Amino acid sequence: MTTRKKIREQIQLLYNQFVDKNGFDDEIDVRLIDIHVEQSINRLLKVQIQSNIKAGNVEIPTCNIIEYTLTPTLNAVTLPVYPINLPMDMGVWKVSLASNGVAMIPINSSMANIYGGTNASYLEGQTGYTVKGNKVRFTTNVSTSVLVELLVSDFTTTGETDPLPVSPDIEADVITDVLDRISQGRFSQTELNVKQNAN
Repeated sequence: MTTRKKIREQIQLLYNQFVDKNGFDDEIDVRLIDIHVEQSINRLLKVQIQSNIKAGNVEIPTCNIIEYTLTPTLNAVTLPVYPINLPMDMGVWKVSLASNGVAMIPINSSMANIYGGTNASYLEGQTGYTVKGNKVRFTTNVSTSVLVELLVSDFTTTGETDPLPVSPDIEADVITDVLDRISQGRFSQTELNVKQNAN
């Protein structure tokens, strides 16, 4: 299991090899690495889930489910981060009451828009919810805290040495993706020389 510190060090070592080979003398800021790692994990997670869905499987890596306790205001909660945008609003994996763990019923936001809302009688006394952006709206009055499980990589919930929510099979892909993103903004020494001579 990798940590943010470990994956950051791997990226820095590989980047330093690239820098030495191409004649650069700069270092990369660890904050930039963290931003790229978080974005890469989210992108690769979405690709992985969508390919599973195309194959007919709805398999979610549970290591990427992060739980937040939120307090509703006006029958809605604002999510601390945007969930991964997946079909049928699966980026919001589960919503339940914090007090007793009773799960709420997800209502696909596109279906709610088509039908002009949900008939409360179809929910048989249960509370439903819809997702729009970073808002979750409830079909009944919810005034107590709720637990919201999101599919997302959120570094604000983990420390440097906590296990990263990355399955081992995509760890190398995350490193490669981050290095590709970083190197796209760099020039080789030959290219820099050509640019300087042109000026």
